[in-house]
Amino acid sequence: MRPEPGARSATPIPEGSHQGSPRVFWAGTVIGGAIIAWGVAGLIADNGAGVTGTRLVPWLAWLFGALVVHDAVIVPLTMLAGRATRRARPLVIRTPLQVALALTGVVTLYAVPLLLGYGRGAQPGNASVQPLNYRTSWLVVVALVWLAAAALAGWPALRGRVTRRLRSPGRRSTRERG
Repeated sequence: MRPEPGARSATPIPEGSHQGSPRVFWAGTVIGGAIIAWGVAGLIADNGAGVTGTRLVPWLAWLFGALVVHDAVIVPLTMLAGRATRRARPLVIRTPLQVALALTGVVTLYAVPLLLGYGRGAQPGNASVQPLNYRTSWLVVVALVWLAAAALAGWPALRGRVTRRLRSPGRRSTRERG
């Protein structure tokens, strides 16, 4: 809904923009619901004894704990990091910084069990349980994320420098050469 011609909007809405299609929303809801139902059915089927099985209780405890950790730790840390990076001006630096922070967090959360060596104690002497150097792999991935962020942050400046060099007073553009 667009504001009246004389009214002011807190955030101007560009012409031709929209909030999203209801068809896309409902298609996503149906597909997402089907995926969730498939996952719950697989959880119950793999549990062996059904919903009343004893392995479902630890899974539900883990899920509850994960939700609490998400809401009490991960979300506040993400919000603090986003707030801290808002001071980074200009936007060309802020966006790659925020993306790199978020990706570092996701990669680190994924790698925690590997970095801490969970599972090695379950089968001592078995060389096939976590056989790789996961700390080095994690460091390489995080370094690549930050290298890409630095490249994205520096690209506009480099592009501007090259453009200015090509448009220097001593050089003529291809249009001017005729």
